[in-house]
Amino acid sequence: MIKKIMLLCLLPLFVGCLVYIFFRQSGIFGFSLKHLQCKDSVLPALLINIIPDFCWAFSFSNALNIYFSQFGLSFWKGAAFIMVSVCFSEFIQVLLPQYFTFDIADLLVEIFAVFLSSVYFHRNVYENNAF
Repeated sequence: MIKKIMLLCLLPLFVGCLVYIFFRQSGIFGFSLKHLQCKDSVLPALLINIIPDFCWAFSFSNALNIYFSQFGLSFWKGAAFIMVSVCFSEFIQVLLPQYFTFDIADLLVEIFAVFLSSVYFHRNVYENNAF
């Protein structure tokens, strides 16, 4: 169980943090490795903005799926709660534009991450009782 928590929750969160810290425009610590990117390519910039959002949503979804499966919550109730939570976390940015920037691409990527996590858990945990 610890190995699955590390792989499904902590590793994606760690990868997302590394991308956010070292490859964003200004970086958290005042420096960035952004100069390593291809200058005229949109794809690396898009990935740098999307990977952290995907990783945190995937980690969050996996953590809650693990928790819900341990306490016997139905798959559909858990998936609905996770989806509403992730969407709420993105839509709250619309209400607080001075602190956050809402981006529809972020919302779509987070929904996709929740979907992937839910498919994994439905196939491997709820159908096989194998967690």
